[in-house]
Amino acid sequence: MKNYLKTSTIFNLAGLALAWLAIFAFFWWKAPPNFHSLDNFQTMARQATIVAIATLGMTCIIISGGIDLSVGSVVAFVTVIIALLLQLHLNPWIALLVGVIAGATWGFVNGFLITSLKVVPFIVTLGTYLLVRGAAKGFANNRTIDSPTSWLNDLTSQPEGNHAWYEFWKLFPTAVWVTVVGAILVSLMLKRTRFGRHVVAVGSNEQAARLCGVPVERVKLAVYVLAGVFAGLAGLMQYSRLTLGDPTAADGLELKVIAAVVIGGASLNGGQGSILGSLLGAWIMTTISTGCAQMGLDNWVEQMITGAIIVIAVAVDRLRANGAEITLPLESGSRLGWSFAFALIPVFTRVPLTFVSSTAFATTALVALLFFLGFAAVGWVALGPADGSTKGFIRGLVFTIIGGLVVSCVIAMAAAHGLSAFVSSLPGLAIAYIIRAIVAWCATYCALLLVQRVTQKVGQRTA
Repeated sequence: MKNYLKTSTIFNLAGLALAWLAIFAFFWWKAPPNFHSLDNFQTMARQATIVAIATLGMTCIIISGGIDLSVGSVVAFVTVIIALLLQLHLNPWIALLVGVIAGATWGFVNGFLITSLKVVPFIVTLGTYLLVRGAAKGFANNRTIDSPTSWLNDLTSQPEGNHAWYEFWKLFPTAVWVTVVGAILVSLMLKRTRFGRHVVAVGSNEQAARLCGVPVERVKLAVYVLAGVFAGLAGLMQYSRLTLGDPTAADGLELKVIAAVVIGGASLNGGQGSILGSLLGAWIMTTISTGCAQMGLDNWVEQMITGAIIVIAVAVDRLRANGAEITLPLESGSRLGWSFAFALIPVFTRVPLTFVSSTAFATTALVALLFFLGFAAVGWVALGPADGSTKGFIRGLVFTIIGGLVVSCVIAMAAAHGLSAFVSSLPGLAIAYIIRAIVAWCATYCALLLVQRVTQKVGQRTA
């Protein structure tokens, strides 16, 4: 069972990484040329900190079997409190501390109402969502609060100038490192402490946990207080980004946070989730948001994408909770149909599939590698680990990646020696599209066939 859980976690993280690569590759192709630049990565990292910090607390809540819809309102409330205190010329450290305490207080209110009134978290946090937002508007008199400049404004600012290799921490602002440190601490807490094991136990089976002596109410209360602390830190970063207190800020943030956690593999039924997965989910959400903005798409497009992601993630979670296996049919005939379906991707998207649009070896190798790793991953998803062991999974994954890399390099070398120029010189896009489809079909079929052969051998050796 333990090996299965480890394998499932590794598999989930690998799937998230591949999903982000696919999303990033799409925006790299469609968005402006500077999308893949270091400056844009740094900007995305700054933007991701608010959602990422909030996911640290939300992950704990969802693992414990709860939910919190008031995160966005708490973030807005904290920005107002910090701005008001700075307006009174108090020390920025005091403003920071009071802001975090304000977030923890609202977390305590949520936890107390849930544990004392025995009301489901959805209803309680829906009420506090409106309560906290109204309180923020009341404190701010329905306006933004300007405040004097302090070092709090620089928490999300990119350090200027060129830095030596040993000053790597200056590549990203303080907010990013706060997120990293917080993620490490929460991950260690969930995996290495008694309280973390209690959180998982409560989310897995509350009644069984209570019979085993776990103080369920105290655990739930502590989880919501902890989530309030991280909401307060997220509010601090929101203030640093806006440099003012805004009672209308972070509207809809709770949906992004919940989506990031669910995308990261947490189960809404409780008992399952990982901090690294939640951070990857937040990074995926930020990549989508940044890509849509740079493509000039309206906000409603991003909202529809976010909603679709939430629905899909919840559906997958439900299937997983019911014990259903999401597999693709890869018998000889079905594998033929699936590989042809995958071949339609370069046909409709006009992706330069290694030997059509570029003669540069590095470019063709990169594109070939990404596509073949994607094909190999699809085959691995369909076949699954042979025996459910971590060792068998890792060995099969390594063989799959090596096989995809070899095939990619061979095709890229062929492309660099004139095949690209030949195909691109053919008259009409229709002929080029047909050639793309045929080559993509052959490559996909061979890649999936290779994956099946490799995984069968790995299964025989690890059985």
